[in-house]
Amino acid sequence: MNLERNGAISISPQTYISGGIIPLAGLLLLYLISPDIIFVSYPVHSFMEGAGSLMAIAISFLIYLQVKNGRLPPQYILISHAILIMGTLDGFHALFHAGERFVWFHSLATFAGGLGFSLLWLPDRFAESLRSRKFLTAIGVSTVIVGLFSTLAPSFLPLMLVGEDFSIVAATLNIAGGSGFFVGWLYLARQRNHDKGWSNVIFANHSFLFGIAGLIFAGSALWDTTWWYWHALRLLAYLVVVAFFADMYRRDMGAILRLNESYSDTLGAAKVGTWDWNPDNNQLVWSDEIYNIFGLHRKDVTPSFELFISLVHPDDRTMLEKVVKDSLSSEKPYDIECRIITGDGTEKNCHAIGKVEFDEEKKPVRMLGSFADITECKKAMTGQQQSERKYRELFESATEIILTIDFGGTITSVNRMMEDISGYSIDEIVGSNISKFLSEAGLRKAREMIKRKLDENQTTVYELDIIAKSDEAIPVEISSSVISENGSPVGIQAFIRDIRERKNLEERMFQAQKLESLGVLAGGIAHDFNNLLTAIIGNADLIYDDLPPGSTAQQGIDEIKLASQRAADLSRQMLAYSGKGKFIIEHIEINKIVREMAHLLESSVSRKAVIEYDFMSDLPLLEVDVTQIRQVIMNLITNASEALEEGSGFIKISTGATECNSECVISTYLNEKLDEGLYIFMEVEDNGVGMTTETIEKLFDPFFTTKFTGRGLGMSAVLGIVRGHGGGIRVDSEPGRGTKFTVLLPPASMKNDIREKSVVKAPTSSYEGTGTVLLVDDEDGARLVGKKMLERCGFKVFLAGDGKEALEVYQERIGEIDYVILDLTMPRMDGVECLTRLREIRSDAQVIISSGYDEDEVSKRFPGNAVTGYLQKPFDLNALKNTLSRSFTGG
Repeated sequence: MNLERNGAISISPQTYISGGIIPLAGLLLLYLISPDIIFVSYPVHSFMEGAGSLMAIAISFLIYLQVKNGRLPPQYILISHAILIMGTLDGFHALFHAGERFVWFHSLATFAGGLGFSLLWLPDRFAESLRSRKFLTAIGVSTVIVGLFSTLAPSFLPLMLVGEDFSIVAATLNIAGGSGFFVGWLYLARQRNHDKGWSNVIFANHSFLFGIAGLIFAGSALWDTTWWYWHALRLLAYLVVVAFFADMYRRDMGAILRLNESYSDTLGAAKVGTWDWNPDNNQLVWSDEIYNIFGLHRKDVTPSFELFISLVHPDDRTMLEKVVKDSLSSEKPYDIECRIITGDGTEKNCHAIGKVEFDEEKKPVRMLGSFADITECKKAMTGQQQSERKYRELFESATEIILTIDFGGTITSVNRMMEDISGYSIDEIVGSNISKFLSEAGLRKAREMIKRKLDENQTTVYELDIIAKSDEAIPVEISSSVISENGSPVGIQAFIRDIRERKNLEERMFQAQKLESLGVLAGGIAHDFNNLLTAIIGNADLIYDDLPPGSTAQQGIDEIKLASQRAADLSRQMLAYSGKGKFIIEHIEINKIVREMAHLLESSVSRKAVIEYDFMSDLPLLEVDVTQIRQVIMNLITNASEALEEGSGFIKISTGATECNSECVISTYLNEKLDEGLYIFMEVEDNGVGMTTETIEKLFDPFFTTKFTGRGLGMSAVLGIVRGHGGGIRVDSEPGRGTKFTVLLPPASMKNDIREKSVVKAPTSSYEGTGTVLLVDDEDGARLVGKKMLERCGFKVFLAGDGKEALEVYQERIGEIDYVILDLTMPRMDGVECLTRLREIRSDAQVIISSGYDEDEVSKRFPGNAVTGYLQKPFDLNALKNTLSRSFTGG
């Protein structure tokens, strides 16, 4: 189920399973076992209600504990409260078998429970405010008071029965409660899809079941058969929840046992043993590792305090006896080092920790602690000076900032990397308070993370900004650890990584993904648009041909075709934005394109604006769609003219060639695939109002404009065209300082994958064909007009709406169909797969591919000579004839 607070609701199959199939299956099973039973057996009723009441109260407290322990989300506290109220009221309901109080308690429990489940939709902070034990106790006590009052003073209850039917009050309470359960079910089903938790399945089932029960109860007669079914299913719902918690407890216990085993293994690997001593009876228990440390065997000795002291080095015995005695009398733990003599005479250095437990009379009843072999550590400490020197070398050569602070916020040490990043010297940093380098928000976040580290021992990796000496906010990632001395925390060590480059890459990736998604959308719209234009242009052509020469209606048809061609231009812009819009490729110098447009450019800008030209001579040729490059130049000049708000100023157009290295690639706008190497550039610079960073970030979004109305694809089409030609764009602008756009395009030698095409308008064709054509297109209008146009050319035509239908028609009429015109993009089976299947049926099938994408883009999907011809959408009758002539007759 996908559900947003302000969006539409759609229910997934998992939701039906979790919330519907389970209870309905149970109801069906109960009906099959006992279809005729009537719920009149009072003891059974009281038992079921009483058992349900006790289980509900127990479940309520189990949920409460799981929420407090963080095992269930905060919203489950609302379920806890709701089930506690229901369970308490059901307990009172079990005392009665009929009458006003009987119906009152049942209806009130349904209403209160449904209300609680419906509140699950409220924000998290609402549930957080209800997590205290006092509130849960208040809920239980208040419900008991309501139950006692209703039991002892029934005359104050509203009328619940009219004869043997429920009153409006009773029905309303049950309907409202049942509806509330359904609202809660929707929330839990939604959560199931988000976090896949089994608790959501269990309680979604529970909520759905109680919702049905409330609605059925509201519409039942006093002793309706359905009472038995729904009472039984409510009890079953409680049992399922209890089983859920039992299984949770079983899994938790297993985890604890595995953790204990892991803990013992870890202590053994670290040569740390534990002990537990009762001073009263001198009973001492050692772990296996203590026997190993002393070099003794468990079967050979009985642990005792005297045995332990006898194994301590003679020079350390007095000291150890004293600290143990002081600990027993002063309640203070001890933490010391001593030496021991093992069973084979080996001397070892050990670390001893002890803590005493006292009874209520302050009498020591237990002492426990650990004993660790630190001999190897002591040996390692002999090389401490060398280690410290190496640490200092690593500390200073680290590529991250390593910084230590005390709990007052004073920086106690830092490496040289902080100098490089912040601009402050070491002397300016050490001794300063950390607040000097953080904003107020950053300081609050750092304090919060340090508190979490100390209180909850949570991993604290977080991001904030360091304020450099230049006032630049530098984004960094911080991970920290606690510095301790003698077991007490004294400060924090932080590892700080400069993430400016990562942030820039993430932002570029996000923008690239956004534009890629919009490009896919634009391509899809262009596809559908071309289908509609095919139908319009084709029908216009057919009507034009049917009119007598010189007819006044032919003028209207010409206007329709002209408007359709303009719409086709818009479709080509959308394809350009998607990066799949190259149509007519030429080898040409960029200077020639600009010179040919000079008069048009100068007439497009304000008369007060001056256009300056600065061309580099002898530039390598480009391999481009000239029409699209003209569109790029025109859009950039128009933007520059509009940036000169009062109309006066200059616009400069420059061309040249430059070597683009990795830094150059990074500086281009969202073309992470740009290769290093030689690029031809064209710059359009103005001295207008300039742009803010926020405007530049949205500049290439479709329909974004700084004017009062949208202007269409504009700069987004420019970006699509440039990226489609393997190039990139740089934007340099500041408010009040003008703007410079730099378009980088690879020379022809870098674009060997693009084939040159002739720029010659197709001649008028008088082609007449014969035979049978299968026309395959998913758009009804394109399919029908295509049939008429083909029949006008002399063909017999069969139609298919997608690839699968095309295969069926072709298989049935394999000896009759001569040619196939196949749409590229279709549902169920597209043109690529359909062509493959057609070749399996008949290897020499003659197939023309029809698509809104250009031929270069389509040819990538059909390598070799897989297709007979290509028909560009939208097409008119003349284009169709020319394609048929080239493809089927070789003309």
